[in-house]
Amino acid sequence: GLFIDYEVLPFSSSVEAIDFLRQHRVDLILTAYLVPQIDGLHLISLVRHLNARVPILMLSHVPIKADALARGASAFLAKSVLWTQLGSVIRELGMPSRA
Repeated sequence: GLFIDYEVLPFSSSVEAIDFLRQHRVDLILTAYLVPQIDGLHLISLVRHLNARVPILMLSHVPIKADALARGASAFLAKSVLWTQLGSVIRELGMPSRA
């Protein structure tokens, strides 16, 4: 699968993710728009205050690409094309293929 050689750290809320990001570095952030506690757009803004360079990929069925990119997302994928384009977008964001 796509993530077989990556360490994936799922979080149950945006607040939990931000707390982790205050203490740890990551290579890539994947977020949805509709997430518990803080929506994905606000999460992107908070992450940018902590780390201006980490790539952020937003996934959503809501048409908010322009807002996501304006807030600092590196890329946006509509959930309708998620599984057909996710791998290529992650590689474009600089993540090496480990397969």
